Amino acid sequence: DFRRTQTGNLRLTYSVSHRNDTCKTVIHFECHPGKPVGHPVFVEKLSSSPCTYIFEWHSAKACPLNQQGAATSLPKGGGVAQASFANCSVMDRSGFVFNMWSLHQHAEDYIIDDPTHKQVKLRLNICDKLVKPCAGNTKSAVCILSGGEERSGGSVNKSISYFDGTLRLIYDLGGECPSDKSMKAKTILEFTCDHSSHKTRPVVTNSVGRCQYIISWPTPLACQQATVPCSVSGGGDLYDLSPLHLPHGYW
Repeated sequence: DFRRTQTGNLRLTYSVSHRNDTCKTVIHFECHPGKPVGHPVFVEKLSSSPCTYIFEWHSAKACPLNQQGAATSLPKGGGVAQASFANCSVMDRSGFVFNMWSLHQHAEDYIIDDPTHKQVKLRLNICDKLVKPCAGNTKSAVCILSGGEERSGGSVNKSISYFDGTLRLIYDLGGECPSDKSMKAKTILEFTCDHSSHKTRPVVTNSVGRCQYIISWPTPLACQQATVPCSVSGGGDLYDLSPLHLPHGYW
């Protein structure tokens, strides 16, 4: 049972019948922007119940999605999503929330090859700016490296779209294209469902003039998980705890 309480906090309850009693584990989540993930902390075992355990979990993931960026309503029809949030999350019509934020790199950028131009490499990050600025540009999310020079391959964007089963993140407003100075560099990332890929890497699938790129990224994050939903709404806000799920192991 996952719900938003009247005080605005989140409460997740696991329960199971055991003999003549109902055993419960109750986790109280509190919004804490300074803790990207956090961890569960044992609080107490209730004296009134022989098997009820209380935990607290302070995490930024317990904050409303639209507290990290305004929600943008998308047009209805054609298999599109209900809403996109400016924190690399998007919700489909069924209420399932896709969140790509865990692909963001904090220590170093991703480096990938341009298969059609062997001397060209791309340096990119997900859902935020590059770790290392591109040619002094601190707003770039993609950097095109060619012949010892750097050009922006697109500016930061945290809004993902979902159309007909495909998740897209578009970085546009990059540097000038070498073949056409009137055009700006642009990078489109397409996230595809792949349950088998836990350590995933982006791959360039199409490029135009060392300036515009389409990148494919197979990842379980793009799959609609057949699990108990871990999102809840209340007070006009949407909350999603699915990034706290561990595909392997446990807390």
